[in-house]
Amino acid sequence: MRRKTAFLAAVALLLTLTATAARAVDASQSYSFNLTANRSEEAPSATLIIAPGDEITVSLELELLSTGVAVGGGYALYAAQDEIMFDTAYFELVGVPVIAAAGFETSVRDAGGGYRKVYMNFYSRKAEGDVCPVVLAVGSFTLRALSEGITGITNENTVVATIYGADRYVTSARGVAVTIDAAAKRPVIAVNNPGGPGISAPAGAEEIEEGGTPLAEAEAPTFDDVPESHWAYAYIEYLAKRGFVTGKTSTLFCPGDALTRAECVTILARMSGETLPDGYSGRFADVPSGAYYAGAVQWAVGADIVRGTSDTGFSPGERVKRQELAVMIVRYAQYKGCVFGTVNGALEFADGGDIQPYARQAVGLLQRANILNGYEDGSFRPAGSATRAEVSKILALVHGAMNGE
Repeated sequence: MRRKTAFLAAVALLLTLTATAARAVDASQSYSFNLTANRSEEAPSATLIIAPGDEITVSLELELLSTGVAVGGGYALYAAQDEIMFDTAYFELVGVPVIAAAGFETSVRDAGGGYRKVYMNFYSRKAEGDVCPVVLAVGSFTLRALSEGITGITNENTVVATIYGADRYVTSARGVAVTIDAAAKRPVIAVNNPGGPGISAPAGAEEIEEGGTPLAEAEAPTFDDVPESHWAYAYIEYLAKRGFVTGKTSTLFCPGDALTRAECVTILARMSGETLPDGYSGRFADVPSGAYYAGAVQWAVGADIVRGTSDTGFSPGERVKRQELAVMIVRYAQYKGCVFGTVNGALEFADGGDIQPYARQAVGLLQRANILNGYEDGSFRPAGSATRAEVSKILALVHGAMNGE
């Protein structure tokens, strides 16, 4: 019965989009299907340069361009279609596409001539359509570069309709130009040693020895509660000596405490080496401009590393969830021009259905890179927390791998 229902829904979607595409285009509204790779917001003319073996995350957003159309921050969407095409001579699909927007469906099909298409389509079950934000994150998928050359990832046959059977509006599309060049090899983050429960530490072979010896440089202990005998001692010292982390007091690091969202963003911002804003001025009402993490949040939002827990909230004091941590690490690494290696085969977690759509791609990348893994019971525990010590180990070795230390 479920299969029959899915089949009928797919037929209805095809008929809706076909009928919509046949109508004359209404120029009173316009929409854009925007592709980005590795969360880059570069100009459409910019070319992404990667090396064979690199993996890139391709994301699709649907944006309302017309002014005066949105009401209350959104608009009614009845149907949408995008066919994202790539050349199999240059790329292979890794895993399956992930949908982030409710109501959208995805499939992958051969397009002939050595090309494949990732379909991302939507149709509403309501005649009046479903309310969508002005910029809608639709979904994403991962591609692995196979061979050198110049290629692109493009949008085909884009359609937007906002009223059942009554309109078809102007659409534009922004693809991604890609140059695959062996000389462009970037730092690869992967794991060759175990970490704490559900966590592995990323590092290249030159950063960590087979037995898991951490980055060695610590002098006298900085914190009274992290002696040399503590398993995360060298990692915490590595971050502390560079000013990336501080204690909760002048003498206590509290390694077993859960890391908060504010603390995580602050560490990443300091690791970036960039000059941070003096304060915060944005849509998050719970980020005071004078807070210690204000400039870090401003930087992280601008770098698209974080987006908040709601339209007006960042929730700085909440513990960072494992799925949130995965997203932040992936976006930070991609922002800094690094890629993730593949150590593990793809794994289906027992509670994989509990991982939020926005985080599934990142969790998959880190699981294959052996950075964030499951627990002995086969679960990932996406809403679980990570301790300050555990995250210190990950981020110390991420920073070391990025900087050849």
